[in-house]
Amino acid sequence: MERKNLALLCAGVVCFWLFALAFGTAQGNGLRQKNPAVQAAADQTQPVQPAAAQPALELPCRAACLIDQQTGTILYEKNADQQMPIASITKVMTLLLTFEAVHDGRIAMDTLVPVSEHAYHMGGSQIWLEPGEQFTLDEMIKAICVSSANDAAVAVAELVGGSEPGFVQMMNARAAELGMVNTTFHNACGLDTEGHLSTAHDVAIMSREILNTCPEVLHYTGIWTDTLRGGATQLVNTNKLLKRYNGITGLKTGTTSGAGVCISASATRDGLDLIAVVLGSLSSSERFTAATTLLDYGFAAYAAVPLPAMEDRPLLIKVKGSAEESVPLDYTALPETLLMPKENAAALTAQLDLPQELEAPVQLGQTVGTVRILSGETQLGEYEVRAAADAEKMDFGTAFGLLWDALTGCERTVSTDAAAVSDAGGLRLFADELPALSGHGPLSLPAEAAVFSGGGGGAGGSADDAANGTGPVCCLLHAGAGQPSQRRQHGAVRRVLLSGGAGLSRQDAVYPADDL
Repeated sequence: MERKNLALLCAGVVCFWLFALAFGTAQGNGLRQKNPAVQAAADQTQPVQPAAAQPALELPCRAACLIDQQTGTILYEKNADQQMPIASITKVMTLLLTFEAVHDGRIAMDTLVPVSEHAYHMGGSQIWLEPGEQFTLDEMIKAICVSSANDAAVAVAELVGGSEPGFVQMMNARAAELGMVNTTFHNACGLDTEGHLSTAHDVAIMSREILNTCPEVLHYTGIWTDTLRGGATQLVNTNKLLKRYNGITGLKTGTTSGAGVCISASATRDGLDLIAVVLGSLSSSERFTAATTLLDYGFAAYAAVPLPAMEDRPLLIKVKGSAEESVPLDYTALPETLLMPKENAAALTAQLDLPQELEAPVQLGQTVGTVRILSGETQLGEYEVRAAADAEKMDFGTAFGLLWDALTGCERTVSTDAAAVSDAGGLRLFADELPALSGHGPLSLPAEAAVFSGGGGGAGGSADDAANGTGPVCCLLHAGAGQPSQRRQHGAVRRVLLSGGAGLSRQDAVYPADDL
């Protein structure tokens, strides 16, 4: 009995020593599963320098609004929240919903758009569609953007929404989502209809949304002339600023007896993107004069100032109490530029606030620090620094697995070879866990398993592995789905092996994990 108790005591001591050794080895010597730097996209509102005092601009229009496209900051306004008709600028919402339908895969640019009797009877500017005639969506969008064709707009609305009334419901719902609180749509093309109203500010919001989320619209709004029906129908752009204003990119004109002459004009210079909305001018020349005055003021008074480079910022931060030695840092919340009045555009500085180390567990996307952007002593913005990977707390199973790897000396390589991976079964090592190496771009792993080699008979390996000298596959990862640290519970990926694609061979594409 005494011998049995002594044996149990010794076994307990050995297990405790093994666990302590594994934990200490993982903490001190880097025997960990390594997460390479991964940047997760972030959507964070950007604080901006307050707009300068508004000058007294002479604008021949009823209402106007000038905004910065990137931040939405209002730089100038005149009766910007007064409701009024907006004519064919309505088609910006029609185009936005159409492009969003394309993005969602509901329609495609080569989808044929049928012409109904209802679309045929649209008045105003048009391309004289005939019932039963068909054009591709690409051609219809071109007619809407270049010639402001009402018949084309209604035909596209019927395609996307099933009917124009159904599409109008979608327009009003999307306007509400965007915060266009003073806008009500009653048709898809902008013809004068009682209650069909918006404001200069709401038009600026709508214009900003399509420019930021559907930049392909600029391909169409920048066309000066084109043709349809094999050259029989001429299209000439109604936005004459395309030929008159440096940096103009779009966006949409509009004219009706109720709305007057209107434009939402977009332009870019020196990294600064502006949107100028003009409503209710008396003539075409006056609307272009007003838009030019707004844009000139914006480019003269404001600048998009690049942020400091922060070349010495850390890419990793240490983690205590985890199988992960560190986690990568995500700085994507920082904008590339800040909007500033030129008169206050002093040199910018950045102050990084990060702890020395984090305590496990750490979650992907967790805020771990901040970056403050200063102009002199004035803080312009504060932006989050986030963890770009998970780091779970060390448990006994993970520690024992790391110890086993250390004792057996099994050097693991991850293979992206399709045959080897598909034969292996087990875990997929996702491409977001691996960095872009030597300009070869991010990796794309083709199957649901990661395999590693290291001596012994290789169940799960392939002939291709042996032929290329990678050795038989001796061990598989079986962590299942989940976050990166959950998917790699059995130890450090000591070497990453790239095979095939991009001109890489197995011999010249083996990287020590410490180099990643």
